[in-house]
Amino acid sequence: MLRDEIRTDISFLKGHDLQPKWWKFGKILFLTGIIVALVLIWGWVSALVWFAVFVACANVVHFMYRAKTNKYTVDWADFRIDPKNRRRKFGTLYYPLVAASLALATIIMLLLSPGIW
Repeated sequence: MLRDEIRTDISFLKGHDLQPKWWKFGKILFLTGIIVALVLIWGWVSALVWFAVFVACANVVHFMYRAKTNKYTVDWADFRIDPKNRRRKFGTLYYPLVAASLALATIIMLLLSPGIW
């Protein structure tokens, strides 16, 4: 059952046209750059704390969208199924939530990581 749910999500992520492919690749490079910078500046422990908090926050956003769109089958907020019905661009809610996740991960990393203060 869990395997089927994961396959559903992966299938959607590979096939959706809400973002161009270069944008998906750019996000991976951006996150990799953040992690490398954190490791170089504050070390592995801080980078792992940041990554764990960010993944937890990103999962909250993911599961919120998944639940509200009934597994990506219903329009909700900035998520539109029909390309002809995309009056609002994808991201008006999604990207501020991702930015908040990045900020929260950074704040918690700074508060919990040893030797930063």
